[in-house]
Parts: sequence; C-alpha cells; structure tokens
Amino acid sequence: MSARKAVDLTNNEEAIMEARKAALAQLGGSAGGVQISSEARSFVLPDGREVTMAPPSGGIIRKVATILGDSESNLGLMMLWAKAMLYVRSVDGSPMPSINSIVDAQKVADILGGQGEEIVMNAYSEFWPPMSVKDLPTIKK
Repeated sequence: MSARKAVDLTNNEEAIMEARKAALAQLGGSAGGVQISSEARSFVLPDGREVTMAPPSGGIIRKVATILGDSESNLGLMMLWAKAMLYVRSVDGSPMPSINSIVDAQKVADILGGQGEEIVMNAYSEFWPPMSVKDLPTIKK
C-alpha cells in the first residue's frame, strides 16, 4: 500500500466526498461485468486504516438469513450491509471476529465507523456485484 495521508473530515462534506472517491479509486474502478472472485481486496479508509475484504467461506445466503433473523424492514439494504460485513477480513491487519449474528456484524461495522462502513459497502458492490440468471452461460442440449 502507498503511504497513508491523514485527512480532516470534520464537518467538511467536500473533503469527505474526495476521501471516498480516493478510497474507491484504490479499488481499481469498475470490473466491467460480473466477476466471481475469491481474491482478497485491500484499500485504505479516509482515516488511514487499511481494510482487507474477501468472500466468506460457505453459503453467504444462509449466513445472511441467520444474521438478519426475522427483520423485514429495509431488507434489501440490510442484506447488502450484512453481506459487506461478512466480506471484511481485517482492518489494519487485525482480523475481524467471526460473524454469526447481527450483533457480530454490528461489531465489525463499529470497528469500521460510519464512513468506513459506507466505503466497505461500496467496495463490496464494486468487486462482488449481484449475479442474475442472465449472467450465467446458457447450455444448449
């Protein structure tokens, strides 16, 4: 990773937006279509902490359902949030706790902080976009 630069984000919306853009630029831009990758990705948050993300092992749908329980309000956003938290492997080299419940996912979110959490959600969407049936190859019989 390149040298880290501290940025004062206190009540400065423009600096926050620039820091978000810079963090997302580290991610390498759009993948140009659906890519299924188990490769870990790392980037630096605006506050200088390094985050590493990678797909979790095992079935993510089952884990997300377990994390969310019976929650129905904002289900789509909560699913995105839970998936993104499951992908976070480390922050500044410190491994994240295993996520098996919404409380565990919130612990990871608390470590990231509000801005870090948003950037992690954007990183998740950028590198592991949702896959639909039309993204799958067609097999003709």
